[in-house]
Amino acid sequence: MSATPFTFASWNINSIRARAHHVQDWLERHPECDLLCLQEIKCEDSQFPAVFAEAGLHVATSGQKAYNGVALIGRRPFTVTHHTLPGFDHPSARYIEAELDGITIGNLYLPNGNSGGEDGYATKLAFFDALAARARILLDAEKPFVFIGDFNVCPTDEDLAPGALSPDDALVRPETRAAFRRLEWMGLTDA
Repeated sequence: MSATPFTFASWNINSIRARAHHVQDWLERHPECDLLCLQEIKCEDSQFPAVFAEAGLHVATSGQKAYNGVALIGRRPFTVTHHTLPGFDHPSARYIEAELDGITIGNLYLPNGNSGGEDGYATKLAFFDALAARARILLDAEKPFVFIGDFNVCPTDEDLAPGALSPDDALVRPETRAAFRRLEWMGLTDA
């Protein structure tokens, strides 16, 4: 493992093609960021803006047409280990995992769970299950790792404005909060 720490950041960009110039500006203003993790890029891999690679940055994507998608933009080379979350058998592009300086980074866009009725909510919980299983594998292997991204959860009432969400919203349902707490009970820290 590297003795030199690196800095990473997370951003739900909600369409990289519409906001690439904002990302470029942010990267210019934050040269200390070694790895930027983007969620909801909303494009297929081939449509990801070339400006980042043309600027000498390292880019990896797991995209899909018009929805979801995650990407990594690094100042230094990294190695992609997974383009999907192991154990999550769903066609949506919601996870990409890479290694940088001996640390595993899992960039995720967890399903919201409010669309698609109970099936949509079940997909959210299935993602949490697969994420917990992946965490267990990494913990058992004693690999340093971080899961970063958009978890689509409000772990406590302090994480949302009073009255902002109904009690049956997927972000605050007891099952959602329990799934998030399970990650903490495994030893992970909510930063």
